[in-house]
Amino acid sequence: MQKMLFLIILVFIVMVIGVIFLPTPFSMPASWTPDSAPELSGLYAKNKKLLSSELLGTGEIYGPEDVAVDKAGIVYGGTQDGKIIRIHPDKSVED
Repeated sequence: MQKMLFLIILVFIVMVIGVIFLPTPFSMPASWTPDSAPELSGLYAKNKKLLSSELLGTGEIYGPEDVAVDKAGIVYGGTQDGKIIRIHPDKSVED
């Protein structure tokens, strides 16, 4: 029994040493360096347009994710909990 346990431990140690010290067939991945970021100009220039925006449905909507606006000015949106909501031009919220 002791010989078998000794043999198992010896085989395990040899395998660990082999894994650690033998070369692998895989080469190290090449590092990638991205180009420098483009200048923020034109459409992407810094501006303050969002400072005049208005929050809709504050405290009434849980986790808004996306919106669409129809021709009548009604805002439709999805929420984090899966609801589709509608916000009317008078700012009333409807599920």
